[in-house]
Amino acid sequence: MNKRSHFTKQSGAALMAVLFVIAVIAVVVATVYSVTSFEGRNMKRTFNRATAIAYGDGIIQCLFDQWRLASSNTLDPNQHASGFTFNELMNGKATLPATTVPSPLPLAAPAATQLSVPAGCRLVSWKVQPVDPFLNGVGDNDTRPTLESGTNSRSRVRMYYVADVKVSYAGGSVTVERAFVRSGRNIFENFLFSTQPVTEINPGATMSINGTIYAGGDLYTGTSSLALQQDVTYTGKWTVGYVSGDPHASTPSTPSWPSGDSPHSGAQQKLLDTPLSSLDPNFTDGSSSNDQDSDGNVNNDGYHEIIEELQTPTSTYGNDPLQIDTAGGSERLANNADYRIYVDASNSVTIYKGASTTALTSGADYTAIMGAITTNTTLKDGRENDNVRVVNVDVGAITTAVNASSTTYDTVGNNDGLLLYINDTSAGTSVTTRGFSGYTTTATANGNLTTTGGTTTTSTSHRGVRLINGGSLPAVGLTVATPNPVYIQGDFNSGATTTYSSKAGGTSSAKVLTVSNLPTSDGSTAYPKSTSAPDESSGTYTKRTAAVVADAVTILSNSWSDGTSTSSLSSRNPSNTTINAALVAGNVPTTKTAYSGGLENFPRLLENWSSSQNLTIHGSFGLLFNSEQATGIWQNTGNYYNAPSRRWFFDPIFQDKNPAGFPVAFAYGLGAWTLK
Repeated sequence: MNKRSHFTKQSGAALMAVLFVIAVIAVVVATVYSVTSFEGRNMKRTFNRATAIAYGDGIIQCLFDQWRLASSNTLDPNQHASGFTFNELMNGKATLPATTVPSPLPLAAPAATQLSVPAGCRLVSWKVQPVDPFLNGVGDNDTRPTLESGTNSRSRVRMYYVADVKVSYAGGSVTVERAFVRSGRNIFENFLFSTQPVTEINPGATMSINGTIYAGGDLYTGTSSLALQQDVTYTGKWTVGYVSGDPHASTPSTPSWPSGDSPHSGAQQKLLDTPLSSLDPNFTDGSSSNDQDSDGNVNNDGYHEIIEELQTPTSTYGNDPLQIDTAGGSERLANNADYRIYVDASNSVTIYKGASTTALTSGADYTAIMGAITTNTTLKDGRENDNVRVVNVDVGAITTAVNASSTTYDTVGNNDGLLLYINDTSAGTSVTTRGFSGYTTTATANGNLTTTGGTTTTSTSHRGVRLINGGSLPAVGLTVATPNPVYIQGDFNSGATTTYSSKAGGTSSAKVLTVSNLPTSDGSTAYPKSTSAPDESSGTYTKRTAAVVADAVTILSNSWSDGTSTSSLSSRNPSNTTINAALVAGNVPTTKTAYSGGLENFPRLLENWSSSQNLTIHGSFGLLFNSEQATGIWQNTGNYYNAPSRRWFFDPIFQDKNPAGFPVAFAYGLGAWTLK
């Protein structure tokens, strides 16, 4: 009895212990199950949310594509320059002064056939609205975006929009937000913008470059005389050396560059807002040579088209690849010119204003421009080995007229400056022209000037446009564009005072400039150090935005004289000269028989320069194509020229305002997404 009772007590205690353990295990199992279920639900919600975010971002991508297409398609100048209002984007209702909206506005969320809807997700709401640079709203539904930068309609302005997309999913909802950005780029953001398949920089004397360089192809730098001071990018390959077969090549040496910033591969930059696929591949940056018309379209001449006129009808000559977007019209500078000036084989001058097909015959602008033109003078170009008949443009006379009434002259391009397009259409033919001295300047019945008396000579094929008396430019800025070569004689846009007679009765000696009030950069002690940058404008003169766009650009110093252009090199002695402008032109590519001359000879020279004489250029270079008229090959110094002390600097003036009439390429981007 006692033993049995003791056994029963022990069994009960054991049972209680077992039950306790079971209870604890049950609690643990329940807890684990609860936690596991919670984590499972949480993971599922996280997955659902991520799926909703991806779906919302996909919708934004579709909206972005529609907005970008509409921005390119718009015919309205207000929408093109200043963007769209909320009503135009979302409701398809034009905001005055616009009267229509482009396709594909209004924007539309993608259908399920365009973008699959994930299970459990639903598009709740969406919108795209114009904003300011801080991504804040801009007012009512008829307000356009607030532009961020730039001083005219062709500048590098940026405009912003914000897209919001709200998506629901099992367990909640999320709003995805991204910014749309349209920004402008231009070639003048660089000291050098080259679209040639090969870009070479091989100076003999020390040369420092203080601006960025873009080479849209292969880059060759073969000398330690070159000091690169800013970022350098290329899209092909970079070689410390010379192009294969370059007859002037020597033992390569390495240029210098900022620490940690050697030349490197970079993104392709575009000159124009056009697909590169629309241009003849033989004329665009890449491995192909710019030497032939591969598609049979005479209107498809690569970037040389910017200085050419469209040949019509296009059914015969071919479509125009530079007819980029319907809003911007043609990117050919002739189409954007305020005045088009033509000179024929007999030296007759015809002027058209804007897009008019009726020649001017009267008016203050007609009289002023005609009075600034002198035809039938000649200079000897030693590189071309030809007597070049030149059309002389008295820039100072035009500046006086334009500054007195800029609205009379600057009528194309939303007040972006004066663009003159000049074309001697007799290029390529042989003509008899005036000799180099002994003639008299006389007025024609049309009001322009020409030459009589003296001797005559023959220009076998070459024509040119000479810009003279250009110390001061119109306050609105100036671009001169021509398919002919350009000769810039004397200081340009520096504020220097130049005396040049373009009046009837002047003699040939009037072709020599008398200069005074020179900028510091023209002084004899201007450059105590190789990289110093003295003042490139004199007195209180304010530099203007300027560009010279031509088949080739040759600089003639302040001391140039036509009378000595046929004499030996030792007779053509220059003086310090300053040019403040963007220069856009072509070159003659390197072959096995001749070097291109490289960047160092991009502005061509014809005088007996020396290292003690400074050629100062503040500006930007655009090397875009092969020269088609000025095709004479570069020759070593001592033949037709000797090298100056090259003092070349990037001019940040172009970061604020484009030269008159020059195109801008638009880039469209998406900002990083944020969640609400």
